[in-house]
Amino acid sequence: MVAIRLGTRGSALALAQTQVIQTLLERSHSGIVCTARVIKSHGDTDRRTPLHLLGTTGVFTQALEKALLEGAIDAAVHSAKDLPSTLPGGFVLAAVLKRGDPRDCLLTRQGFTLDQLPRGATVGTGSPRRRTQLSRLRPDLSLQEIRGNVDTRRFAALSGTVDAVVLAMAGLARLGLLDEHVVPLPVEVCLPQAGQAALALEVLESNEDVIEILRALDDEPCRMCLEAERAVLEELSAGCQAPVAAHCTMLHDGALQLRAYVAQPKGAGLTSELVGDGCNPRALGIEVASQLRKGGAEAALQAFRAASSPG
Repeated sequence: MVAIRLGTRGSALALAQTQVIQTLLERSHSGIVCTARVIKSHGDTDRRTPLHLLGTTGVFTQALEKALLEGAIDAAVHSAKDLPSTLPGGFVLAAVLKRGDPRDCLLTRQGFTLDQLPRGATVGTGSPRRRTQLSRLRPDLSLQEIRGNVDTRRFAALSGTVDAVVLAMAGLARLGLLDEHVVPLPVEVCLPQAGQAALALEVLESNEDVIEILRALDDEPCRMCLEAERAVLEELSAGCQAPVAAHCTMLHDGALQLRAYVAQPKGAGLTSELVGDGCNPRALGIEVASQLRKGGAEAALQAFRAASSPG
């Protein structure tokens, strides 16, 4: 019998995602028993400060990496969108699971679409990426900072604290909360965050036995798409809370289609889209980032960082 200790955040969504992985692992290998251990992260203990003001990268991952280093867990379960664009030395992603629905969605008490929201409606979201894309389409909306787990944000909309909230479709699906209050936002309206809807298992590079076990859960197309998306962030030195979106899909012929977006303080934002060889997803991400940089992405991100600096 082999015991695998999975480290996870303590939210209902994180635990549900860990349960999915636990079930898949135990089904894929006879004799494996998985246990979950909750690790509190900086992003979980500070629930008031907007994420982009916490002043650090990896607000949801550093505590889990510390637990890996200390031998308290064997693998860390992450929402891939929470990962910094580069992992610290000595860590690897042993598996990237098949992606769920990558779209964002609007959640309202009435089940409104974005167009149906009344003029001046209040929309809760803590994501600069979501705010900038929605405000471009509906500049009349009042976009309000909101933090908390899925249930907290969902309740804010259903109780009337705000008129709507923006959430990830995949998270609601994993919690069984897709209902009449939820309307998906097409990727053409709100391009997803890099890694959205993908789950990733991080381990110590030296732990070859665990890597071999986890490899059974790896979905190669999703891993390739994630690599392209994360290369955009890395090349732009953009953390997971920057107003940057990147979404990659695999086409029928195995090529990769990558779209990316960088918000600007004024104007419609910068976009880039390329189709590239599926054998080199990182190169595709670097090329898309290069196009965005030529359009002024670095200046746009510098302006965002200046406006978001604590104090």
